[in-house]
Amino acid sequence: MTKNELIAIKRLIAKKENWCTKAYAKDSKDQAVSYCSPQAVKFCLLGSFWKATEYEATEELWSLFRVYATRNDIAYVSLSQFNDRSGFRAVHRFLNWAIARAE
Repeated sequence: MTKNELIAIKRLIAKKENWCTKAYAKDSKDQAVSYCSPQAVKFCLLGSFWKATEYEATEELWSLFRVYATRNDIAYVSLSQFNDRSGFRAVHRFLNWAIARAE
């Protein structure tokens, strides 16, 4: 995963208004939609990953997260759990760490 891809992921959810939980993406009415839908305006960590990179597999992001989680004593089973339970700031701390690591 490149630094530019990580930055693109972060840009999609740069503002809290563009980040969501309990769905990969949501529309302006807060209804769940596909991450590739033209109506999607909010994304979770995984939804922003898929939207920004067009990858179908998440192994690279998951690998980065496992290292981050181990170093920060985070015990989530999935990226979705981390996104939904940890909150917007925690998601951005992870992305900032991943971007710095990619330099």
